[in-house]
Amino acid sequence: MRILIVDDDGEKLRKITQELLNVPGVAIDSLKTVQNARDAKECLASQQFDLLVLDLALPERVDTQPTSSGGADLLKEIIDRPQFKKPAHIIGLSAYEDIVSEATPSFERELWHIIHYDPRSVEWAEQLRRKVTYLLLRENDPVAAEYRSDLCIVTALQEPELSALRDIAWDWRQFTLANDPAVQYWQGNFVSKGVTRTVFAASSQRMGMVSTAITATKMLFQFRPRLMVMTGIAAGFKGSCNLGDILVADPCWNFESGKWTDASSSTVEFHPAPHQLPLASYLRGKVMALSQDASFLSSMRQNWRGPKPDTALKIVLGPLASGAAVRADSQARTTIREQHRQAVGLEMEAYAMMAAVSEGPLPEARGMILKSVSDFADAEKADDYQAYAAYTSANVLKRLAENEIDF
Repeated sequence: MRILIVDDDGEKLRKITQELLNVPGVAIDSLKTVQNARDAKECLASQQFDLLVLDLALPERVDTQPTSSGGADLLKEIIDRPQFKKPAHIIGLSAYEDIVSEATPSFERELWHIIHYDPRSVEWAEQLRRKVTYLLLRENDPVAAEYRSDLCIVTALQEPELSALRDIAWDWRQFTLANDPAVQYWQGNFVSKGVTRTVFAASSQRMGMVSTAITATKMLFQFRPRLMVMTGIAAGFKGSCNLGDILVADPCWNFESGKWTDASSSTVEFHPAPHQLPLASYLRGKVMALSQDASFLSSMRQNWRGPKPDTALKIVLGPLASGAAVRADSQARTTIREQHRQAVGLEMEAYAMMAAVSEGPLPEARGMILKSVSDFADAEKADDYQAYAAYTSANVLKRLAENEIDF
């Protein structure tokens, strides 16, 4: 693996190099360091790099001052000009929060990553090491570029979420991995547009983002799916959706991500820093088309024999927030809508699964969240419609997989 580091701060350059050399498999002769855009362009014109670690505030030459757009300007040249060999992966790095905020939209649009460099914290170093470790694993995997399955599904709960999936007639059978006894997997088959497809499903060991990220990552590496989906239940926001409605996350984010600071001697303030993960435009189009099929939605509602609300069923495409705990208070909605005014609901796992997909192995999987409304995250929170919500979520996935999506 060859890594190019571009940074004009000598001390920061030293720390980045030191952290990379702490990753097993990274050798000193695989690293190249330069301190301005001109030298970086010379390197990129002559060599192919697997990873570019780029300071966002960068001088054009050794005799000029850094500018806040220096890194972005360099990236635009790399993309636009054919003489440069494009790095396989790019990470932006900056100590300045305003520069990070300014560059984030363009980086997210290209599915690149930005790390906030804080010399007082170890988080930036851990993120960088994890990324390089993943790249080394992919580089050393002889079958990394082969899909092994068509669909993987992860749920947070065995009941009612995984059970609702297993009620679908996809020829489910238990599947055991000798090297992973902690998770109970299910393998099945379904026919999509005349072709038999392979599906794997599992529920996490516990609710929450940590357990979901672990389970999703295991499935991505073991089964290499074309599409990974999370189904299940969520809390909706009144006015945006009704009980049973299927929420399709676009985007999803961890609304509790940010920084707490002292506002005064007696109070603290929270400054959110959400990292939002969008739904792929192809999948968005398929979901939007299905949301107009009133006959399908009405039939699905009528086929449910258990308790169900009086409202017609809808598919709601919109922003869905993830948090670390079950919420049954009105403050959650206020906090979330301060971060995204069009938010439609709240749950505990979606962001983790989409993050796992975005960092997953090659070939790249698409990710999608389908979670149905079982309550409204308020004082009236109850479990009456959990089974119905799990059913509607699972059966919208069934329709998409069998009839709409081209695998």
